[in-house]
Amino acid sequence: MKSRFKTKKLLLLGILLFGLSVATWAQKVSLNYTNVELQDVLLSIKKQTGYVLVFSDQILDVHRRVSIKVEGEDLVNVLKELLSDGNVTFEIKNKKIYFILKELVDVESAKSWKITGVVKDVNGEPIIGANILVKGSTIGVISDIDGKFLLNEVPAGSILEISYIGYDNREIKLKDEAPLTVILTENSTLLEELVVIGYGSVRKRDLTGAVSQINADQIQKGPVTNILQSVQGRISGFHVTPSSGQPGASTDVLIHGTQSINGTNAPIYVIDGTISENINNLNPQDIETFTVLKDASAVAIYGSRAANGVVVINTKRGKVDEKPTISFKTEQSFQQEGNLKIDYLNAAQWLEIATEAYKNGGKDVPWGDSDLEKIKGNDNCWPDLMKRTGYLTNNNLSITGGSKNSNYFVSLNYLYNEGIIKEQSYNRLNLRLNSDHKIGDRIKFGHSVNLYASEQTSQRDFDWRDTYAASFRYSPLNAMYDKDGDFATISNTYLQSKTPSPLWMLKNSDRTVRNKGIDGNLYLAVDILEGLKFTARVSGEWKNGYSNDFIGAMDTKYGMEGSNVNKVTKTNAETFHWITDYTLDYQKTFNQIHSVSALLGYSVEKQTFEDLMGSRGNTPSNDIKFLNAGDPSTALNSNSWSEWSFLSQFGRLAYSFKDKYYFSGTLRRDGSSRLVKDKYGIFPSVSAAWRIGEEKFMDAFNWLDELKFRLSWGKVGNVLSINPYGTSVYLSQQNAVFNEKVVAGYTFANAVNTDLKWESTEKKNIGLDLSMFGNSFYVVMDFYIEDTKDLLFNQPIATSVGLSGSPYINAGHIRNTGIDFEIGYRRTIGDWKFDVNFNASHVHNEVIDLEGRDLTTSGIKEGYPIGSFYGYVSNGIIRTQDDLNNHPHYAGKQIGDIWFKDINGYDENGNLTGKPDGKVDTADRALFGKVFPDLNYGLAGSVSYKNLTLQIQLQGVQGIQKNMLSGGYATDMFGGEPNMEASYILDRYDAERNPNGKYPRVAVGDPGQNQQFSDFWLIDASYLSIRNLNLSYSFPKNICNKLGMENLNAYIGVQNLYTFGNEYSEISSTVTVPMPRTCTFGLQFAF
Repeated sequence: MKSRFKTKKLLLLGILLFGLSVATWAQKVSLNYTNVELQDVLLSIKKQTGYVLVFSDQILDVHRRVSIKVEGEDLVNVLKELLSDGNVTFEIKNKKIYFILKELVDVESAKSWKITGVVKDVNGEPIIGANILVKGSTIGVISDIDGKFLLNEVPAGSILEISYIGYDNREIKLKDEAPLTVILTENSTLLEELVVIGYGSVRKRDLTGAVSQINADQIQKGPVTNILQSVQGRISGFHVTPSSGQPGASTDVLIHGTQSINGTNAPIYVIDGTISENINNLNPQDIETFTVLKDASAVAIYGSRAANGVVVINTKRGKVDEKPTISFKTEQSFQQEGNLKIDYLNAAQWLEIATEAYKNGGKDVPWGDSDLEKIKGNDNCWPDLMKRTGYLTNNNLSITGGSKNSNYFVSLNYLYNEGIIKEQSYNRLNLRLNSDHKIGDRIKFGHSVNLYASEQTSQRDFDWRDTYAASFRYSPLNAMYDKDGDFATISNTYLQSKTPSPLWMLKNSDRTVRNKGIDGNLYLAVDILEGLKFTARVSGEWKNGYSNDFIGAMDTKYGMEGSNVNKVTKTNAETFHWITDYTLDYQKTFNQIHSVSALLGYSVEKQTFEDLMGSRGNTPSNDIKFLNAGDPSTALNSNSWSEWSFLSQFGRLAYSFKDKYYFSGTLRRDGSSRLVKDKYGIFPSVSAAWRIGEEKFMDAFNWLDELKFRLSWGKVGNVLSINPYGTSVYLSQQNAVFNEKVVAGYTFANAVNTDLKWESTEKKNIGLDLSMFGNSFYVVMDFYIEDTKDLLFNQPIATSVGLSGSPYINAGHIRNTGIDFEIGYRRTIGDWKFDVNFNASHVHNEVIDLEGRDLTTSGIKEGYPIGSFYGYVSNGIIRTQDDLNNHPHYAGKQIGDIWFKDINGYDENGNLTGKPDGKVDTADRALFGKVFPDLNYGLAGSVSYKNLTLQIQLQGVQGIQKNMLSGGYATDMFGGEPNMEASYILDRYDAERNPNGKYPRVAVGDPGQNQQFSDFWLIDASYLSIRNLNLSYSFPKNICNKLGMENLNAYIGVQNLYTFGNEYSEISSTVTVPMPRTCTFGLQFAF
């Protein structure tokens, strides 16, 4: 036995040494280290030779202390010296240094098999030095230079564990002694990570553009119901804002700020090659990678669709020779309102201040003791009465597997969410089918298909507002029920509202929105020659949207003012969108130093849309909600249809020299049906990168793994904000008289601009990538300038022209200047694993030129950010008679009102003079405030000890302001109808009781015009939120084996745990449902 073992050992060692190429012996290195860790020396060797180091930490102790001093010595001799006192040897092949054991383990067992096999990668190349172990024992070997292995005396029915650094581990259950072919798949997070780009992927080190990528394991360890909210605060320059806490609500996204005034500012989403404008119908559990393309070199390949950035999402797929695996994940969640909420006056406070408001307004109090007796005991906070504890269940089943020539991934997801507002809910069902197949070595085909159906329920009031928003229109003195026990609708004094109770609206109105559809693609890829591949892809999406709105008739038994006619409205919309892409892709490396890749593509895209609306009122009762039950005389209906298309050609050429110098260029030509004369736009980009860390003069910095500078420039376009027929002339029916007879005819109905062209954005970017200390510490920085020109405007025309509408024109210039920053650290120390990432971004938005147009009242002016606040400039509160005497003339101002500054005036021609004129009027309104934050930032961190993992995700903004008067959250200072009033009004000015009050006096009718918007009402809305906190436990393998499972994971997580800020920090300018705090219990297992 020993003789045979020695023979094997010597034979393997001899083969390894004999296999060294002549080029290897020519490698020279210089080292001078004393008592340092082996990893420091190996990193220096890597930098000097450019070779990749491949090893298992179970074999090679890189923390062992060594000393070495050589000058221009052969690489092989240096490695021999470093490894002379251990049982590890090496093999050099294809610019990779493999570290492997000198000895092969060979044990005998009483009842055993002889197992032979070979370990390869997905390209069929043998993997040298892979570990093959019999699970639960010490029996094991490593693969030889041909990837082959031999195990003697293996217990029958054992499980083999095959592992290798940079590859995903595999387990194989032995059924017999048949030879094995084991295919290991590269682990992109350990080997050279692949990053998704437009129409392809590249190694991360080869990137020349600004790209951020998050992988599935970074976002799916915990509760995930909305992918955009899951990545909130994780990606620099990628700003996510939920539009509402209502179940199923959309999420707003900005990449590098606002780019357009009238156009869309949302990015496009490319899901497995299918372009989509939203991802609400995507199951987050299906996502493999989530990639954000930011600069021109990354997005220009998408041309006119890419002005606002691109998000590329790849979903999961099966793997070659992967055994069938069934995975199941279930989450049960409970939801409540978060910690930030506005406090409101109770009934006693409300009544006291309302009385004061009438007196300050110079009006008689319109109620007496008899009125007060009627509402005695009423004290209702209506927004709170609309709330409840929400519930959410999210269940996902997936099956994945593969053979030598085929693989598949199937998933089924069901989500149901009862929101924190009563009668609001959302449910969604997803089915995904992905597969890939090979015919021989040259042909590959497959598909990605996603089917979905969802339903969202909510309510509306008579003004078509959300019922929760309507709840702020009621005072706390409104009764909940009338004397008959019904929801109250009585209104006979100022103390009670003139519309029905919001609880009545909950029961007598509803809105149901149903969406269903299918999206995906089919592809065929053919390897024509070595390095040359042709791909044809057909992508499509069909979706149908249906909505049903019902407003019940109000009970007028008490003389309630309002409609006593109910109304039902139904709409149906259908969209069909398809894209056909053909690409030729060529990749080749010459002499191991020149790498060239080229892409040529042709694309056709088309979308059709049709909607139908019907409405009727006065159905027999509020329980009958069908159109045909309504009164025909109240019928309304409409129908519209549209289509648009793109025709595109595109290309990309990239070159690298010695993996140090990179150059890339793209060019896309898009043609749009929306334009007339200038249908085609040309969108180029160029970029370069220099891996300065690979230069010889950087060898002394052996702690440095990567230092790369990036530079890019390019142009992209935007035309989607134009109506599909925005440059087309409409005809309207027009009768005319000829020979005293009326003749029916048609005439032009609208003015158009046939010279309209593309809105274009020029993007310039400088970037830095840095990693060190074994890639455990990394930094990414990008500085950018983005100029959008030829903005798309609607230009009003004089009525004397005789045509309607405001035709589109090109005018104006907007600039975004910003910086993205990311820093991270990851390290494994024994049983501990640490991973933390911090990112921050700043963007400055400025309107450069409007070409003479005055849009100040819309918050748009040259030299200011888009959407700036527009109003009066304040100077505190008028507190004394002297203050009042010195205040510029403004009718109605009294002590206790807001002081408005006189900063401008009009001349005799109505033009602004820029000088004070002694009075305050509309000329004194100005732009001010911070509508965009100075800083967006986030932190994602995890710490693991053995099988226990704690994760945290923080997100915040700094330096942003919001308007306290916006939306129904705000008080109207008792200036109009009775509303819920915010408690900050308690600190109002009162000459006797509170002369230093922070806020102005209250007065019915607002005679002092305190409700006129001014910078007085701006409030700092900076915040820091704990978006996710998650604790998970992965059960040990021995327990999983006993249960017949591959893995078992349990976790508890809280989303939106706590927000540090004030009550206005996360409130939007319109009343929406607050973001809920969600506590989740989850279980995930596979077998």
